[in-house]
Amino acid sequence: MQFAQDADISAAAERIRKMPGVVETGYLGQMCSRIVAGTSSGVKVMENPHRVIE
Repeated sequence: MQFAQDADISAAAERIRKMPGVVETGYLGQMCSRIVAGTSSGVKVMENPHRVIE
């Protein structure tokens, strides 16, 4: 499954969780400060703009 670069990641994670057989996605939403993703061109590290700091 591929998503557009500007896709809403939390909505995508929810769509994936609803697929038969999927238990969890590993998407941590507001808990992590960085998102590390494997891509066809290597590893991509992104800052998480939705992180909630308490």
